[in-house]
Amino acid sequence: MKALRLLFFAGLGCQAVIRAQNPAPPTFAEDIGPLLAENCFTCHRDGGIGPFPLTTYEQVRRRSRQVAEVVASRFMPPWKPLAEHSPPLQGDRSLEQSVIDRIVAWHDAGAPAGDLSAYTPPDPPTQDWELGEPDLVLAFSEPFELGPDGVDDFRNFVLPIALDRPRYVRAVEFHPESSLVIHHVVMGFDDTPESRARDDAEPGPGFAAMDLSGAVNPNGHLLGWTPGQSPYEAPAGTAFELRPGTDLVVQLHLQPSGKPEQVAPRIGLYFTDEPPTRTGFVVLLRENDIDLPPGVTDQPIHQTITLPVDVEVLGLYPHAHYLGNDMRITATLPDGTERGLLHIPDWDFNWQSDYRYAEPLPLPAGTRIDMRYTYDNSAANPRNPHNPPVHVTEGNSSFDEMGSAAIQVVLRDPADLPRLQESWFRYLVDSEGPSADAYFGLANTLEQQERWAEAGDAYEQALALDPTNVRTLNNLAATLEFQGLTDQAIAVYQRAVAVAPTVALPRLNLARLYRATQRPAAAIAVLTEGVALIPRDEELVSDLAGTYWLTGDLPQARATLEAGLDQFARSPRLQLLLGQLLLTLGDPAGIDTLERLLAAPPAADSALRYWQAEAAFTLAQLARQQQDLPAFDRRLTQALAFDPDHSRARLLAAARAVAGNAMDVAQTHLLRLLSLPADNRPSENDVLRALPYPSGLRAYAAALVATGQRESALDLLTRAAADARSQDARTANLIEAWRDQL
Repeated sequence: MKALRLLFFAGLGCQAVIRAQNPAPPTFAEDIGPLLAENCFTCHRDGGIGPFPLTTYEQVRRRSRQVAEVVASRFMPPWKPLAEHSPPLQGDRSLEQSVIDRIVAWHDAGAPAGDLSAYTPPDPPTQDWELGEPDLVLAFSEPFELGPDGVDDFRNFVLPIALDRPRYVRAVEFHPESSLVIHHVVMGFDDTPESRARDDAEPGPGFAAMDLSGAVNPNGHLLGWTPGQSPYEAPAGTAFELRPGTDLVVQLHLQPSGKPEQVAPRIGLYFTDEPPTRTGFVVLLRENDIDLPPGVTDQPIHQTITLPVDVEVLGLYPHAHYLGNDMRITATLPDGTERGLLHIPDWDFNWQSDYRYAEPLPLPAGTRIDMRYTYDNSAANPRNPHNPPVHVTEGNSSFDEMGSAAIQVVLRDPADLPRLQESWFRYLVDSEGPSADAYFGLANTLEQQERWAEAGDAYEQALALDPTNVRTLNNLAATLEFQGLTDQAIAVYQRAVAVAPTVALPRLNLARLYRATQRPAAAIAVLTEGVALIPRDEELVSDLAGTYWLTGDLPQARATLEAGLDQFARSPRLQLLLGQLLLTLGDPAGIDTLERLLAAPPAADSALRYWQAEAAFTLAQLARQQQDLPAFDRRLTQALAFDPDHSRARLLAAARAVAGNAMDVAQTHLLRLLSLPADNRPSENDVLRALPYPSGLRAYAAALVATGQRESALDLLTRAAADARSQDARTANLIEAWRDQL
């Protein structure tokens, strides 16, 4: 009996082994439906960007072979980078092999349904925007109609951003609306008139281009969209500032579908009150010498740059066209250690994307970044658009080739930005050959480092390649000014005016130098000519009036301002100057002029508030002269309401508080004053002259201590005590006591 029992249990064990070796096939309800919901429904659903939905059993059963094949080949979900050659990436869509095996096994088993009553498809998205309702939605004023024929259409669309004040952007979400014809999107922001001018020059919405015109990556952000990509959220501390008057430039790579399509995407901007605390930059590597004869395989390109400063890498955007094959980007640390940044062994132009790291990757100064790509221009390349293959070189058309890697970094120390920019522009000069734009950029970064002579040399290099570039001439003259070479600067400004007589900036700079060298008649002549040639520039009018004012010709200054206001009726700058001039002339109409400026309705142009603050401050000074303290207080409050960072109003408000022994109020004003950029606040001598002595000295020293400038406060009180000792022993002793308290 015992033997039979042993045999019976052994038989059960054999059955268990057989079942383990041949498990029950997966079913849609228990296995495949939940897998697809997690990995595929984002795109393959009603209203999604996928070409068909995969949300019900019948929808998937009919395509089970196709689903199994595309996941087994890793064609779907689209995810090209190798995990082992980069830090972890956000939004990794790759499937584990066990998941792929389960989907294949389900198809091989005949796509069994399982208990469909136990399966509930996920609810469709209930909100229009993935990140919630945006703070501002930008949309096309009219759709762009894409024709049915052709292959590629690269078009830039300029979207004005309606802002009444500067805002900080924390996220950007792109809604394609007509996603099947939008291959990919690149976005930038332009605070110049350049993009608008190019848009105006072409009929219909947008303008054809593969560059972003004057638009830039704000604070080093790579903004774009590809099918299935998540909205862009700025990493902590890297929100970017948008100022009124800025445009969003949206570059769409459009591919006709065989029928006319209406293209009108929407872009959502999400704001934050937190200003950026980190400085970003895009290091762009690009190969311009690509030559691919027919039949060539594994043709390599290589670009490299060495980082001069410590950075953290946030992400990358690699780019090639149809013939791109293997793409590898690496970082070699100063000790020789190599780190993989990204590797795509099977590049597909139709699934390009930017890739963002889950965590920033630190790279020390001295790290070398290498971009190594290969290209396949053979008939064996299934993505080769030409059959038979043709000779392909570098270019902007999709049937040309490109090779680039945009690397998004943030700097450990924001002060290092000019050095990083310098390194990148030197890379451009070395890799692309002599270029006026590259030399101009290099000169500009050298200017930021106050290396004036080197900057001047780089501007000269730019001018050798583009002798009539007015921007370069203007900046070269400025570097000569900073070196104290005034006569040479004047000569170059004169060249700039002669080359571009209808450009205002060099003319304004030339007039300023004429005034500084006691040549007001020459300044008046160059400005008068400018007003005639550039009638739309009100700054020339105000400068001309100001020059007459400085020479004592107040009637002519008044006539110039009044004539300017006939043309620029709502110019706050000219209204302010006329009001101030009338007060100087003792004309009470000046008060009415300034009051009209103060009563102007709010506008999208935040500059208006600056001029209104100046008007209120002017009236505050008038009230102080008239010893009308209630009016003085009211006008100062009004000035700071228009512009909280109006440094002179803030200083006078602090002085008024000290005089009234309201030391807490004075401290608030002084702390705000010290928070302003150094070039936007009064000098220490101006502060001390404005504050009542000696209590104002103590208030200012306390503010320095509160902002971490203890040594400066001690030095200030030491010098003040020494100055006071020869005049007033009691005051000197008092200041010594304050210093001892620190």
